[in-house]
Amino acid sequence: MRSGRTLTTILGLIFASLLSACATYQTELNQGIKYYESNEHEKSLAIFRVLEPDIDSLKPDERARYYYYRGMTDYRLNNEKYDVSADARHWLSLAAVSEADFPNSLTNRQISLMCEALGELNRKAYNQAASDAPVVEFKVCKDKAIEAGVEKKEEDDKKDKDEEENPKQKKKKSSE
Repeated sequence: MRSGRTLTTILGLIFASLLSACATYQTELNQGIKYYESNEHEKSLAIFRVLEPDIDSLKPDERARYYYYRGMTDYRLNNEKYDVSADARHWLSLAAVSEADFPNSLTNRQISLMCEALGELNRKAYNQAASDAPVVEFKVCKDKAIEAGVEKKEEDDKKDKDEEENPKQKKKKSSE
């Protein structure tokens, strides 16, 4: 009888410690986000680096937020002092994939900022001009562009360019 009670107590303690560990990871994530939002990016990065080995303990939506804030922290810190553009691209890419797999993990504003940062980082990584088509494009960014009407504008721009290059076809179409 006593061994059953002891086993129940031990299992209860193990369960409680696991729950508190999860709460600790969430607390660390929230602390890192708080530092990021206060423009204390070095402190934010320190917390995210400590949390990194345990990101599998976060729920999928929390993991997406971790990837986003870790990537944006690196993006904000990227300068001559810190060359972390590859890290920023890595984490933001994971955030984009996570958002596609687990929609609504990030806000529309976060998705927009993430896609803008990824576009800039990818252009620099691949030595592209701003007008070049993206080498790497994520579904969530493409979907967001469609929602914003960017794709429609690109189609209209292409149509205008075609008409400028082929004015005879335009006259033919208008006379028909």
